[in-house]
Amino acid sequence: MNSETIHDVLSKRFSPHFIEVLDESNQHEGHPEASKSGGGHYRLILVSDYFKGKGLLERHQAVYETLGIDKSDSVHALGIKAFTVKEWEGMDEGGNR
Repeated sequence: MNSETIHDVLSKRFSPHFIEVLDESNQHEGHPEASKSGGGHYRLILVSDYFKGKGLLERHQAVYETLGIDKSDSVHALGIKAFTVKEWEGMDEGGNR
């Protein structure tokens, strides 16, 4: 799985207001666990009203389930920031509320 695939799969499921997938795999070259799994390191910002009424754990579980991460070695690490549109619009440029 690569960042483009992650972007496409999540876009189809969550109809995001904003999505950003950063591939940070190059920052972890030689990392022993990453070499075992062969998977990449990604950082995700996902803004969707799908997350209304859902807590942090539910949001992350929905992303993991959608990507099939528990069944795949193609992603070693995924940092997730998941917001509703209202939460996102209430943030400043530094990502603070």
